[in-house]
Amino acid sequence: MKKFSWILLGIFLVVACNQSGGSDSTDWELEGFVLAVDGRVMMNEKELGLVSLSNIGGAKIGDYLKVNIEALMESYPSQANVTNYKIEEPHLPESASISSQEAIQMAYPTVLEELGMASYFEGTKVVSVYDAFYDQERNIWVVSFSSSKSGDIQQEVDGTTGEVLVSFPLQTEAFWIEGYVSSTPDTLVHFENSGLVFVSGVSGAEIGDFIRIEVEAILESWPGQAHPLDFEIVEPEQPEGATLNAKEAIQEAYPHVLENLGLESTYEGLHYVTVQQVDYDQETGEWLITFSSTEEGEIIFKISDPN
Repeated sequence: MKKFSWILLGIFLVVACNQSGGSDSTDWELEGFVLAVDGRVMMNEKELGLVSLSNIGGAKIGDYLKVNIEALMESYPSQANVTNYKIEEPHLPESASISSQEAIQMAYPTVLEELGMASYFEGTKVVSVYDAFYDQERNIWVVSFSSSKSGDIQQEVDGTTGEVLVSFPLQTEAFWIEGYVSSTPDTLVHFENSGLVFVSGVSGAEIGDFIRIEVEAILESWPGQAHPLDFEIVEPEQPEGATLNAKEAIQEAYPHVLENLGLESTYEGLHYVTVQQVDYDQETGEWLITFSSTEEGEIIFKISDPN
């Protein structure tokens, strides 16, 4: 009978560990703030952005969550089945009566209202919380949000009364990224440092064009999404002695590469084929075009220039 009791106790401890989320010594794979709970839990993972999680009970908006998962599905938002998790105890400073979780819950509606949104996720617009800091001197919670359209926003909440105070848009510096257009009218570009990005509002761009766009942020999806402040379509490179320019060489090479991969367009499902680099060999008169396939990796295709 004692042996049976010990077995039951062991089973209970394993189940309890999975429900409560393990111990502090666990090597967690993902962590971040909970943005929404609706059957699944939507988390703003600190490195990956939005991740939709299953098999989590008891989580609330504003909780800080740590999880281990089976695998991460490459979708947008990313999805994962959780094998173990821990909901951190909300931070409650000695001088405050409002916890970090409560401050986030109070600040969120105000930020969404200011941005004209009813939910944290509408179309390509996302508003997510990434930090909650308590200012001891002022007895104020400072909750930091990231908006895909408006940049970073800080919302202050009184640490005693819970009154939502002023919000401060954080100034972010715009930056330029550049790459070759691989798809239109949904303008898909493979940027060197940012990877695959769908760019909206770029009129006149064609496959093979080299474009430069100015952005303040890139939406953390896969592929990413960007709304340019400004853009420039660069004149195609025309090497000395070559008949084709870089854009024409890309357009001539693309159909052959897609045919070899069994594709009819530059992206089908999660298989994307984009242009990374274009070179011209003066000695051989050949164009060397480097493509990137999300399934096959790097592909270098050669075209003889008809010079």
